[in-house]
Amino acid sequence: MQALESATEKSAQTRTTALQNICEILMHRYMPDFVDDRKVTLIDCIEKSIRRGKGAEQSGAARLAPLVLLQLGGDVEISKELNQCLLTTVQDKAVSFDARAKCCTALGLLNFLGGEDIGDLITLMQFFEGIFSASYLRGDEKSPISVNAEAGTLHAEALSAWGLLLTLIPSGDFVSLMTNGQPMLP
Repeated sequence: MQALESATEKSAQTRTTALQNICEILMHRYMPDFVDDRKVTLIDCIEKSIRRGKGAEQSGAARLAPLVLLQLGGDVEISKELNQCLLTTVQDKAVSFDARAKCCTALGLLNFLGGEDIGDLITLMQFFEGIFSASYLRGDEKSPISVNAEAGTLHAEALSAWGLLLTLIPSGDFVSLMTNGQPMLP
């Protein structure tokens, strides 16, 4: 309760520490009733920290999002609610690479746990591919693109999230996706 109250304080450092403490607690204890009773507050804290916070606070909030969803058993509504906020943050070039990378990880986990529409998964996978494709070889297929370590971390997290979502694609759609770039949707 104390950490949750601290997550709404004015001080960015206090909020960041509170988010880290909540993450640690939820990683070590399964308490779905406590989380369910406070899910509106938790989601509000996550959204505000991702939208208005900077760096470490955004990273902490992105790390907390899948933990809340996991505690609640993969609630699809929470996944949808947080997806847009996380997508916006990943696309914002003013946000630090680390925070954007954590948001990619959170997006992958949220959709792995709570995603149900294959079309949405494919769209998200294409979004991730747009990020990690910046590390592809140049047109001559020999020279690598020069990417700094922070951007490389973002690309690696986007690739990791893409790979996680790939496990949800049915085998027929997987083959179609790999050969044509599009799944065989009904």
